[in-house]
Amino acid sequence: MNEPTRVALIEDHEMVRAGFRMLIESQPDMTIVGEAGSGDEGLELLARMPADVVLLDVSMPGLDAAETARLLKRERPERAILVVSIHTSQAYLLEMLDAGVDGYLPKRAAADELLEAIRTVRTGQRYIHPDLVGTLVDGYRLRTGVETNSDDVVGLTPRQRQVLRLVADGLTSQQIGEKLGLSARTVERHIANIMGRLGVRSRIDLVKYAIRTGLADVDES
Repeated sequence: MNEPTRVALIEDHEMVRAGFRMLIESQPDMTIVGEAGSGDEGLELLARMPADVVLLDVSMPGLDAAETARLLKRERPERAILVVSIHTSQAYLLEMLDAGVDGYLPKRAAADELLEAIRTVRTGQRYIHPDLVGTLVDGYRLRTGVETNSDDVVGLTPRQRQVLRLVADGLTSQQIGEKLGLSARTVERHIANIMGRLGVRSRIDLVKYAIRTGLADVDES
């Protein structure tokens, strides 16, 4: 039997921590190993308490969240950090991704989305809530100054290019399937094949690839 995922909470609002604790402890494959109310307390906690996934708020007293994430990753790169925040602007999202976090989720997300995000980052993959993918695309596009050049998308079939573009638009597998007349399982197979062909392992990497090649701007409908 696999050991449960050890989750640590770094969040300054006690009621929010209590809600996270209740939800996570209700899952047979997860357990809370510690809680902290600031970045400084979080670093101290995790120096002596092993955790597989850290839930990190953005707005906290003391050490800011980005520096907290950098220090935690420097100590243990394999430890996954999932940001759960009310802040969903482009600036916050890019800053935290630059700091090395593995996922970003708005606090308005549903409980099952939080659990899905924890399980995703625990496996070494990255997780960005679908509502934030458009913000991520716009942010990276502004940074890179990418111009549309769909000819750079080599080695992909027309259907794979369609799926990749819709992933970059932030659609879920179910939504992509409805748009293209495919089952969600077929879409997942397409995504897995695209990842294998491109040598990437997460949807964030697919989004970055789509931006870099300009596919995110191309209308192939």
